[in-house]
Amino acid sequence: MEIEACFQHIQESGLATRRMIDGLRAITYEEVINRSRRLHAFLHSHSLQTGDHVAVASLDDVEASTIILGCLRSGFPLLVLDPGAKRVEVMALISKAKIKAVFLDQELADVWNLEDLHDSLPFIWPINKPKKKLISRLLGKKTQTPSGINYPECLNEYTVRQESLPISVPAGCSKILLCTSGTTALPKISQLSYVNLISAARTSSTKMQLDQDMRLLNLLPLTHYDGIMSGLFTTFLNGATLIRLGPFSVPLLPDIFDAIHKYGVTHVLLTPAILALMLRLGKEVIRDAFNAPDVKFVISVAASLPPNVWSEFEEKSGKRVVNVYGLSETGNYIFAGPNDESYRIGSIGKPLDCRVLIVDDYGRKVNASEIGEVLLSGESVMESYLEDPAPKTTIEGVEYFQTGDLGYVDPDGYYWLSGRKKSIIIVGGRNVYPDEINNALLSHPAVAEVVTVGMPDEIWGERIVSCAVLQGAVTSQDLLDHASKHLTDYKIPREIHVLPALPRGRSGKVIVNEVIALLQQGQLQGKKDTTERLEDQVLKLASESFRVSLEELTLETTPQNCSRWDSVAHMDFVMNVETEYGIELLPREIMQITSLESAVRIINEKLAP
Repeated sequence: MEIEACFQHIQESGLATRRMIDGLRAITYEEVINRSRRLHAFLHSHSLQTGDHVAVASLDDVEASTIILGCLRSGFPLLVLDPGAKRVEVMALISKAKIKAVFLDQELADVWNLEDLHDSLPFIWPINKPKKKLISRLLGKKTQTPSGINYPECLNEYTVRQESLPISVPAGCSKILLCTSGTTALPKISQLSYVNLISAARTSSTKMQLDQDMRLLNLLPLTHYDGIMSGLFTTFLNGATLIRLGPFSVPLLPDIFDAIHKYGVTHVLLTPAILALMLRLGKEVIRDAFNAPDVKFVISVAASLPPNVWSEFEEKSGKRVVNVYGLSETGNYIFAGPNDESYRIGSIGKPLDCRVLIVDDYGRKVNASEIGEVLLSGESVMESYLEDPAPKTTIEGVEYFQTGDLGYVDPDGYYWLSGRKKSIIIVGGRNVYPDEINNALLSHPAVAEVVTVGMPDEIWGERIVSCAVLQGAVTSQDLLDHASKHLTDYKIPREIHVLPALPRGRSGKVIVNEVIALLQQGQLQGKKDTTERLEDQVLKLASESFRVSLEELTLETTPQNCSRWDSVAHMDFVMNVETEYGIELLPREIMQITSLESAVRIINEKLAP
C-alpha cells in the first residue's frame, strides 16, 4: 500500500481528527496529512527533484515526524541525523549521502556550522524558529533564494490540490536512511525502503495485536530503528496514537509513570536498560505505574533482555514483557510473547513472517540446540547500505542477512541468543564497534596502540572500556577529552586504562580475553586517595561518570549546565557513588540528585551515624 493510500484510508475511516502524536506536543492525522502534501509542493518549488536526498535533525518529535512522512510521501530519501552527533561525523554523513537540503533545529545549525558544505548543500531550513531568518540559498540563482522563512511556517503559502500529487513515486525513492555504527570511523547508512518499514510494522502489529485503539508510549529517538518503525510507522499504519515525552532521562521517570495513566497507554516500549533502571524504584512504584487498566503489556527492544530483569520486572509490574529481536537492517522478526505459544523467559521467542537459519562457519545449517550464526530473510530486510554492500549470503536459492549474532533453536522451536560473532559492544541498545573507538584514540599523537572492549554493566548491558599503550606524556582524562571531540557521546569510553604493553599471542595478535580478564580482576584500577574532602571526591566521581575534565565541574553543576550529564551518566554516577561509599541510594534520593551539591548533601546524610 502506498503511503498516500494509507492517508486516504485514515480520512475515510473518520480518524483524521485523532491525534497521531500526543504528549509533550500533539498533532492530528489531518494536520500531518496537510503538512506532508504541502511539503511536497515546497520541496519541488526549490528545484529539488524526486529522488534527491534530504536530511532532518531535530529534538522536536512532532516536526521531525511530519518531515519523515512527508518526504516518504513525496519520494525524497530522508537521512535522519542524530542531534547529539559531533560536527565532524555530521559533515561526513551529509557528504556521503549527497544531501541537497536539511531541516534542523536552529541550535544545531549554530553548533554544526554547515556553511562549509555550501557547494553541495543549497538549503538549510531551521525548524519552528520564527524569530530566526532562513539560512537558505541556491548558488548561482540568487533571485530564487527565499528569506525569512522557517519550518513549518514555510508551508503556509502552499495550497495543494489532490490531483497535483503523484499517485505513486518511483521504486527506491521512498526510503529512510538511518546511521549505524560502522566498523570504521564513519558509520554506515542503512537504506530502509517504505516497503521494508510497512512490512515490519505489519508484522509487529499482527504479532502484538495492535490496532487503531493502540496508545503506544515510545521514548526511543527517531534516529533509532525502534523509534521510527516500532513507534511512528506502527502508529501510522494502524491509525493509532503515539505518546512522546521527549528524550528519556532519569528525572523523566515520574512523568513517564504519570503519562501511562494520563493518556490511557495500552503498550509501553522500553529497552532492557530502562527496565533495569525502573527496577531501582521498588515494587510499589512500578506496580502503581503499570497497574493502569488499559496497559496490555510491555515491549522490550534493542538489546538482549537479561532473564533476571525480565522476571523481576514482570513480578513487580504485574504485566507481561514481550521480548523482541531484530536489527535495524532486518526489522523485528522474532518475538517472545505476548501469546503463550511463543513466550519463554530468556529466549527471543519464535519467528513470524520470515525465514531463520542457524549456520556454522561454512554456511551449513546446524542441528537443533547447536550454536551458529543467526541468518534472517524477509520483506523487511534492507537491500543494502548506502554505498556499502550488506553482509548477505544465498543458501538454497534464498538470500539471507548475516546478523553476526550467535544463537540456537531448541527442539521446541524457541530461539536463544548465546553471543556475538562480530565484536560489537551494545550500550543501552545502541551498537558500537570497537574499531571506531580505537581509530578515534589512535588519532592522538601520544597513543601507540589501543584495544577497546565491552564490559558487563547491570544497567546498560555493556560499558565501553579502552586500554592504551602510550608513546608520549598524556593522561587518561586527556584521552577522554580527545575522544569526545571525535565520537558521539554514547560512544565515548567510560574508562581508559594505560598499559605498558598489550598482551599478545605468538602470532602477535592482541589477546583480547586477557585484557578482559585483567579488567575483571580489577588489576587495572588505580588506588584512590582516601584523605580528600568529600566535595573533592564527588567532583572526581562526577568527572569520571560524565567524562568531562575536573576543571569544568563545580558543586553548582547540574544536568542543565553540563551537557554530558544525561541519563546514562546519571546512573553511572549513582553506581560509582554507591560503590565508593558502600551505600545504597533510595529511588527518591536518586531523583533528588539535581546538582553535585545535592549529591554531597545526600551522601553526607547516608554516612551520618
